[in-house]
Amino acid sequence: MDQQDRKKQEEIAAVEPHKSPFDTFGVAIFLVVLAQLIVIIGLNLYQKGRFTTMSDRLAQSQATLASPEYAGVNAQLDQVLAGQERLQKTLSTKVRWSQFYTLLNGVTPKNVRISALQLGEGGTFRADGQTPSMASLAQLLVAWQKGTETAPTPFSTVVLASNSIGAEGGDRAVNFSITGSVNLGRLQ
Repeated sequence: MDQQDRKKQEEIAAVEPHKSPFDTFGVAIFLVVLAQLIVIIGLNLYQKGRFTTMSDRLAQSQATLASPEYAGVNAQLDQVLAGQERLQKTLSTKVRWSQFYTLLNGVTPKNVRISALQLGEGGTFRADGQTPSMASLAQLLVAWQKGTETAPTPFSTVVLASNSIGAEGGDRAVNFSITGSVNLGRLQ
């Protein structure tokens, strides 16, 4: 082997070691993940501290509100919350009361005068009024029970509670009281 061949061989054998780019990238990823873990642990400890502080303040406030000094305010608050629950229950039923009055007008004969209408919880009702005759009262009861050709009845049950004959301005009048329940399903 001559000198020139030897030089070529040395050049081939003298490969410089160099670092793989994947090693540098892996180290960078590791450092980023490590930094994120440190930040997450720090935030978690901070939130735990805030939660403990807020829990302590809440317990202090609850103890203060439970004292006899605030008994009157607590009673009023309970009443407000109970009223709010009843209001929410009423609003959630989604009964269209304007529809009730439209149907009531549609099934009530023109010669009947309603003087009082009371609606109770669960759709119960009581109606007081006058008609010119017993026949008119009978027509009213049938219309409220069955409906008319132009309007369905808004009631599920109708019962004549009482009736009496009296005088209204020199004319004979039949006073009545009817009870029953409103068909709430029809009004939704």
